[in-house]
Order: sequence, then structure tokens, then C-alpha cells
Amino acid sequence: MSVRYSELLRQTAASLFVIAALATAAAAAAPAGSPVKGATYSGRVKVGLQPIANGFPISFKVNRTGTKVSRFAYDNSLPLFCQGGGGPTKVTFSAATVRSGRFTSRITERTVPAGVLIATATLTGTFKAKRKESGKLAVRYSKAPSCNGTTTYQTAAR
Repeated sequence: MSVRYSELLRQTAASLFVIAALATAAAAAAPAGSPVKGATYSGRVKVGLQPIANGFPISFKVNRTGTKVSRFAYDNSLPLFCQGGGGPTKVTFSAATVRSGRFTSRITERTVPAGVLIATATLTGTFKAKRKESGKLAVRYSKAPSCNGTTTYQTAAR
């Protein structure tokens, strides 16, 4: 084999290696799916120990540009991962920015009417193909850490 041919083979192999490495990195860093612009996503949050067979309903709206998630609707208390309960509460979600097909909303739960903080939570969502979205809800109770926990949810664009 000539030196020139060996050098060409080495360069070709090196080039193929670089291309394969870049393709693998691009696939790993590929963003999640894109949200449906202007759509309302609706679904269910799986619950902890609470006896709700299908989970709690949840919904939110994606803005017209697909960059923000807001107008969360969730008419229940945050899930408990222990036995317990209490009086009426209000759950408030922060609006969230969509980046690379993902978002994170901060949540608070307060007593009504006094406004005492009961729990904080984080909702992290990822948009998928076929108008789907799913994520996790991590709940932290400030005065009852044994009730802390994480659950999942799924929604779809309507």
C-alpha cells in the first residue's frame, strides 16, 4: 500500500469518526418537541395516597409564539404522599418560559383565607411529538416533610 493511500484512509477514517461524534452529540442535545402554539394542554396529575382513581385534572395554555406557558388550571390541593388533609387552599402556578421544548413552573399552596404557606412545588414539563406533553410534580410540605413526594402527569393539546 502506498503512503499516499494510507494517509487518505487515515484521513477518511478520522473524518468519519468526527462526523459520527457530531451526529451523536446533536441527537443527544436535540431539543424536546415543540409546543403547539396557542394550544391548551389538558391531562391528569397522578396522585399520592389520595383516593382519586384517575388523578387530578390539570391544564395550561401555550402562548401564540410557543415561548410561554401560563393560565394553569388545577382545582385541587397538591398531592399528599401521606395520610392527612385540611381546609380549603389555593394553589398558584408561576408562568414559565419554554426553552428547548421544556419548562418549569413554581407552585405555592396557601390556606384560604389566611394565606399561610402550606407547600411549595415544582412542575417540570417536556413537550413531545404528536401534541403530547408530560412531566413531574415535586411537592414539598414545609411543616410535614413526611408528606413530600414526586408524581408524574401527562397532557395533550386540545
